[in-house]
Amino acid sequence: MKKIVFVLFMFIIGLVECKAISSEAYYKTTYIDNEYVVSEISKEEYDSVDLVSVLSSTVETEYKKMYINSSGNSVILNIEWKKTPKYKSYDVIALMSNDVSFNTNTIFCEQKAILSNGNSLVNYNKTTQNTKLFNNGIGISMNLVNDAIYYNLTLSVNYNGNGRIYGNYRHAQSNVSLNESQNYYLSNGNIVFNNSSINNKYDTINPVWVNV
Repeated sequence: MKKIVFVLFMFIIGLVECKAISSEAYYKTTYIDNEYVVSEISKEEYDSVDLVSVLSSTVETEYKKMYINSSGNSVILNIEWKKTPKYKSYDVIALMSNDVSFNTNTIFCEQKAILSNGNSLVNYNKTTQNTKLFNNGIGISMNLVNDAIYYNLTLSVNYNGNGRIYGNYRHAQSNVSLNESQNYYLSNGNIVFNNSSINNKYDTINPVWVNV
């Protein structure tokens, strides 16, 4: 008789750990490319695994998918648009944490857009005017490329320490200026606009998070 006692989800590759109650064998089920691969592992390998551990999370709506994961000492937040948004103005993407410190010199952010007549790639870093730095995180205002039919947005940065890192994204549902889009602060996984009239111009989505 076997009992599933451990579930672990990761960006691109998810892992599900299964422990056999039998003293004779322990098994690991690895989820790769929509397929489950079962392999036997040692008791020592099983014992080294936390019974409850979530290393990444995903939030998905009808129009977009947001997911976060860590690799080494880097954290990566990604937003993939599944449908073309009606409004293309200054959206805000952000990473934040009260537990770790971010190396702002390693900020890498890009907007990939597919147009009917080609592709567009926009890069952002620590010094671009779109970037806003906080004691607890990083936010970047992205002016979505006009006339694009697909968007993929990425924000990554190196960190030091251990704890929880949040990611979030606010999409402008009407035209806003760069100054308006930067009138916010970061709190508990959320991008919070200081002005309610500006806040009402943006949609909301639950934050994603990763323990590092």
